Amino acid sequence: MKKNIIEEYINIITKIQREKVSKTPSGKNFRKSISQKYKLSKLIDWDHYLSVIYLLEDTELAKKNFYDFGISGPTKYDEMGEKYLRLYGILNAISLQKEAILKLIEIFKINNLKKLSKELSALKIIIFRNIAASHTVNYNSNDGVKSYMLSRITIDKEKIDFLDEKNQTYHINIINEIENFNDIIIQLLESITEKIINTVYSTEKERKSKYLADLSELRDVRDGKLIISGDIKVSFK
Repeated sequence: MKKNIIEEYINIITKIQREKVSKTPSGKNFRKSISQKYKLSKLIDWDHYLSVIYLLEDTELAKKNFYDFGISGPTKYDEMGEKYLRLYGILNAISLQKEAILKLIEIFKINNLKKLSKELSALKIIIFRNIAASHTVNYNSNDGVKSYMLSRITIDKEKIDFLDEKNQTYHINIINEIENFNDIIIQLLESITEKIINTVYSTEKERKSKYLADLSELRDVRDGKLIISGDIKVSFK
């Protein structure tokens, strides 16, 4: 688990945000002024940016709870309904976080938005979310529309089983696949954070150097070298 790394990137972004907001006069021209500092194309982009940051914080809290308590949760009861709620919840938190990251990439004009969107959508955890928590009875695959069902007895196991309408069984280790998702999100957040720093501190050399140093320190504590593959192949076998 890349513990706290995603949260640390969010913290740098929000620290910059608080600093810039505090130095921007309030009033009817606030959105225009803050948008200019962030070099946003449209005033509405500031509102979208705030929504995205809140969503990243909220979804990371959901992921942290899942890391701590898993599918079974902190309850002392072995309650199947709660397990389904927690599974649906974590899968949709992952999907929401994916959309939040893509929105930041769009707002700050990071290159290759379509390519990155396609690669994120090809991850096992996103495909499993669509199968298990969104389009279970009408999943549109390369083989046409398919239906799936989860194996109830494996919901809180290391590997979750799910079956298609022909009773072919597939498996997913949800923790491992969330970690694979995190690896990519961390790399994207680094690019986004660096773009924000270079943008809002383009004329403030000292502050820019300070935040780039913070980013460098965070890079040093990451676990391993994170690379997005340009050719992600998915198999649940």
